[in-house]
Amino acid sequence: MQIINYFECDTKNELIEKIEACDWGAAKFLAELLRENRFFEMLGGEGDLYLLMDGEILVSFLTLTKQDVVRDEGMYPWIGFVYTAPEYRGNRYSEKLMKYAENMAKQRGFDKVYVATDHIGLYEKFGYEYLENRIGYWGDDNRVLCKTLTNKKEKTMNIKTERLMITEFTMDMAEAVHLNSLDENNRRFNTDEVFETVDEASDTVEFLMSVYENGDGPLVYPVLLHDNTYIGYVQAVPFEDGKWEVGYHIGEAFTNRGYATEAVKAFLPVVMKKLNINEMLGICVAENKGSVKVMEKAGFVKEFEGIGNYQGEDREICRFHYCVSATN
Repeated sequence: MQIINYFECDTKNELIEKIEACDWGAAKFLAELLRENRFFEMLGGEGDLYLLMDGEILVSFLTLTKQDVVRDEGMYPWIGFVYTAPEYRGNRYSEKLMKYAENMAKQRGFDKVYVATDHIGLYEKFGYEYLENRIGYWGDDNRVLCKTLTNKKEKTMNIKTERLMITEFTMDMAEAVHLNSLDENNRRFNTDEVFETVDEASDTVEFLMSVYENGDGPLVYPVLLHDNTYIGYVQAVPFEDGKWEVGYHIGEAFTNRGYATEAVKAFLPVVMKKLNINEMLGICVAENKGSVKVMEKAGFVKEFEGIGNYQGEDREICRFHYCVSATN
């Protein structure tokens, strides 16, 4: 499945028809607003419409807009027009789409998001809290709920080098993660990190973002160019006996430029301080010469080369060791 933004796609007419065919009066009204180009006029001048698609089938959709049925300039953005097709209900697809919209709101600097509804107990399950009842645009009574989006913890990672940024994953990176994972080297050496669909990547990104909250690992962070182009990741993964292992991947389109070495060198001191450790392991397949070279350039020392366990298989590996004391 894939989440798309109606306003960024080339199939607007087809999507309008799918929305209009839904068994819900509000969906037909939304289709009318889109067809007549009154979406922004009605919903506050700015906003988005997110749709969860299963191939060509419309699974779920919602809006993230400045206004909704309750009009209050002090309250925005609003999540509205929340709908899931009957045959897909019971799989928490609405929640998945709401989390996506909430993350988009957070990226735009909002610390709260609102919902107006007549449902009791539905949005509360998603972390929303009841505020008050308000009369809406059509004169009906609405329960107004709010969810606080601000993460009170400091950013888990915010590194900037001469060419790169190492930061936190956000849901809008899922497509880039999917495409970046498909290169041949990743298929050869890291088969468990290949995401054949955007939906697979989206689920993984969502999981990795949740790990930032508890810090248990794996701690995986996107590597971006200064123009925010996603090129890969660096990670610290729990190993046996309380040790941690470094990992990284730079997409094939961005290799042979020293990005992996630059990212790992910048990442190590920061993540090791965060984890309160003074040593880090590095393990790679011996035939992965590029990865071996990155380890060596980043200051790792090879301590073993031979047959060993790698992702559940016996393979020829190189095991490296990095120690803070050895570099001070």
